[in-house]
Formats: sequence, C-alpha cells, structure tokens
Amino acid sequence: MHSNPAIRVRGDFAAKAAEQGHRSNRAIAEVIGVDPSTVGRVLADKARPSNEFITGAVSRLGSFEDLFEVR
Repeated sequence: MHSNPAIRVRGDFAAKAAEQGHRSNRAIAEVIGVDPSTVGRVLADKARPSNEFITGAVSRLGSFEDLFEVR
C-alpha cells in the first residue's frame, strides 16, 4: 500500500529564512503570518505545513521549490 505524498519543508528552510534576517521561529512566523508554535511543529516534521504556511512562505521567503519538497 502506498502512502499519499505530502508537502514538507526542505531541510534548509530555516537557513534560507535566516539568510533574510528571520533567525527564530517567532521571526519566521511573523513574516509568513502563522503562530510560532506552528513554525516549530512544521520545522520539527511534527506537522505538515498548511496552505496558509505555504502561501506565506512562498510570498515572502522564496520559491516553492527552494522551500518545500513533496515526499
């Protein structure tokens, strides 16, 4: 049985955000418009990024391909 593919943040997501001056979960959360705890869960791979997380990140931090992967 095959599992459905899921969107996940790339391993260097936090580093890419830090390059733009967003060095903490709180700073990332503020720039993309989500709660800091959400950023922490997504970066720890304990939650999948929501549509809000993805669109906020892509509109403010970089391209989908640079920030996310499908696995």
